[in-house]
Amino acid sequence: MKKTIVLALWIYFLGSSLIQAQESQFEDLVAVYVYRFIDFTTWPDEQTSSSFNVVYLGNDKTLFASLQKLSAKSIRGKKIILRQTSDVEEVIPAQVIFVDEAYLANMRMVYALIARNPILVISVNAQDKQRIGINLVQKAQNLEFEVNRYNLVFQGLKVTQDIILAGGSELDVAELLKEISRTTTRKRAATTTIFRHLCFLTKNKK
Repeated sequence: MKKTIVLALWIYFLGSSLIQAQESQFEDLVAVYVYRFIDFTTWPDEQTSSSFNVVYLGNDKTLFASLQKLSAKSIRGKKIILRQTSDVEEVIPAQVIFVDEAYLANMRMVYALIARNPILVISVNAQDKQRIGINLVQKAQNLEFEVNRYNLVFQGLKVTQDIILAGGSELDVAELLKEISRTTTRKRAATTTIFRHLCFLTKNKK
């Protein structure tokens, strides 16, 4: 049933021509999801913008070619403008940042750059659930996604409940907060250990 729905979305939103090339099915399916994620999301400054600026952080030419097909589409009367970069410091300005799986090591920097600006971050197979907005997860032949609503709210974004009805899973906010607390505690403990060690070395020097 899920595959049938996905295929219908594929054909309707990006055109049946995408299905002709078997080797690019995964990339085209990712593009469909990106389109839907934008459609499900509302930005606070959306009324003053004439387009949705999507930045692809990565260098996969096949994937970027599929994402570029979104340029022929529009959402709520606004064009979708695609831009590619392999430099994390060039991801802004954007309303959407798509982080390629090969660039997940840059997620910390991405979130540092966007701060609390209303920017939707989409990733693929990210393991650090604290630093995702919407994360696509590849499982065997299926492509699923998970939503970190806590981060989306923090960024000032509104996502309709339809995103969950479309097959996504919402991460447990309480568990995320616990993990953040555990991480903070570990960092605090490590800092305390280093401080004590420095004090010990300073005292022995005297």
